[in-house]
Amino acid sequence: LNDMVEDVIKVLTPQANKKSIKIINHIKDDQWLFSDRSMTNTIFQNLVANAIKFTETDGLIELTSIQIGGNVHISVSDNGIGIKEEVVDSIFTINQEKKKLGTANEIGTGLGLVICKEFVEKMKGKIWVKSVLGKGTTFSFALQASKESEQF
Repeated sequence: LNDMVEDVIKVLTPQANKKSIKIINHIKDDQWLFSDRSMTNTIFQNLVANAIKFTETDGLIELTSIQIGGNVHISVSDNGIGIKEEVVDSIFTINQEKKKLGTANEIGTGLGLVICKEFVEKMKGKIWVKSVLGKGTTFSFALQASKESEQF
């Protein structure tokens, strides 16, 4: 898991550097995950890119993971602009208009989050979000730690 996250951070660091955003990876070297590598990589790329997009200059993004039972809970947290409470409930759906400009006028459509949800659920996991307007957002998802792990 850590190697995959480091690869994503490496790809997205130039974007983060343009806004002087620090990305900290707290995921341990020995954390394993039973998942489709390509789908999981896409999830990380979307969540970290969104965190960069909606975080102000000199902001902070942190990636963490914890194993709970047979599942690994992974979080991407930022101290960005946050999400309005009325939008949070529909954030993973495609049926509502969600175009939103980032803090440096980057364009966001919300489609990446729909893909994240689809991929997480395809791997029999769960995804959720917690946000406080003006303080930041944490996107979390949980997947199996191993093939033998119990599902949710």
